[in-house]
Amino acid sequence: MRYRKLAGVVALLAGAALGLSAGAGGSPTAAGTRLWAHRYNGPGNGSDIAYTIVSSPDGTRVFVTGASAGIGTSSDYATAAYDASSGAELWVSRFNGPGNGNDAPLAIAVSPDGTRVFVTGHGSGLAGGDVYHSVVATVLYDAATGAELWVAVAPEGVVGAGPPALAISPDGSRIFVTGSRDVGGSSRYATLAYDAATGALLWSAVGGGTNPSSIDVSPDGTTVVVSGSGYVTVAYDAATGTQLWTASLGGPGVSGAVALKFSPDGTRVFVTGTTDVFGQNPNFATVAYDGATGAQIWVSRYDGPAHDHDEVNGLAVSRDGAQVYVTGFSVGSTTNHDYATVALSGATGATLWARRYNGPANGDDYASSVAVSPDGTTVTVTGGSGPTGYPDYATITYAADGTTLWIRRYGGAGTTSGFAYATTFAPDGSRVFVTGSRWRSGTGPDYFTVAYSR
Repeated sequence: MRYRKLAGVVALLAGAALGLSAGAGGSPTAAGTRLWAHRYNGPGNGSDIAYTIVSSPDGTRVFVTGASAGIGTSSDYATAAYDASSGAELWVSRFNGPGNGNDAPLAIAVSPDGTRVFVTGHGSGLAGGDVYHSVVATVLYDAATGAELWVAVAPEGVVGAGPPALAISPDGSRIFVTGSRDVGGSSRYATLAYDAATGALLWSAVGGGTNPSSIDVSPDGTTVVVSGSGYVTVAYDAATGTQLWTASLGGPGVSGAVALKFSPDGTRVFVTGTTDVFGQNPNFATVAYDGATGAQIWVSRYDGPAHDHDEVNGLAVSRDGAQVYVTGFSVGSTTNHDYATVALSGATGATLWARRYNGPANGDDYASSVAVSPDGTTVTVTGGSGPTGYPDYATITYAADGTTLWIRRYGGAGTTSGFAYATTFAPDGSRVFVTGSRWRSGTGPDYFTVAYSR
């Protein structure tokens, strides 16, 4: 699953020193031109890993969050705001959980009006006298200033056994987060709804699989859907937390889902992840459910040319719902691990195209994230790329028909290795933003965020 693979990449970043590849150049107006790059080194001068990125609705700002070494506070949430045009740092806010242990945010969202930024993840905390180093802690910031407005720590017993996920209602009044809770000696999804203005807990619901990995809210705001281990997907009434339906992919060797999204019209829920359903090594598996009933509509699978390990890390859906994109890594016949990106029909699950990227010297290439432009005409994937280890971010933009438009590799001045964890588009589609971390001698991994022209 993505959580295991990316955790291994973090460990590599913390201890590797590999060859540097130069960043991209070009004219200011050329597609794929690097517009700016920004580095953030936390106060602890240690490991700073940026996990995810989001744009403000008006396109003026970009927000990045991740785990950053503090001074005497272990790892903290560190959320940064940048000017989308220049890359200038506008503010950085840090959160140290009440347990003063390791805190790692893994999800971020911006309110529809652009005034607030929500971050959730693993926070250290205190419960019943015991220290839990993985409670689900959610923080709200003022988008203009970075001021902390409230902190909501999940009820006792709700922990972040997997990567906690976050979604916000279309009207911005509620946020929904996931974690895990022990029920009779067995872990189950725990889904929480908070008042977005105050952080007050509105409801909590337990059910489904062991570790949740993803959450989304229907476009009309009435339904919340969660998925994760075993491809168990559960839908709740967004107002009350009442369970509406549950569904599971089933079949042999099912591993788990890593991402889900509603179709833009809310009629379908797309879930993707990795399974061993072919009786061989793991393969991509994407399933579509009826958004109202949970009935399975279609299943689509991708088995790479080597019939070896293929693992999904990201999912995106076009604005009209006609296309679903999944990306991850896949062993090639002679090329080790390659990026593998697959476009599927949202209606039938039919494969429209599949594209692979093999970086220099047939090294290991791991795609981590995919985003589709607001107008649906381009798709961007990013991750880390060899030839040895992960010396570069590698970002690729495809046309909607699968034509490769541009490929850019970024090494970062003074850095020797790195991995890009997330990508997103500006709301007007004019820019592509990528974030992750790169290794610098003397400071370890630092946040590096890059903007490209589309």
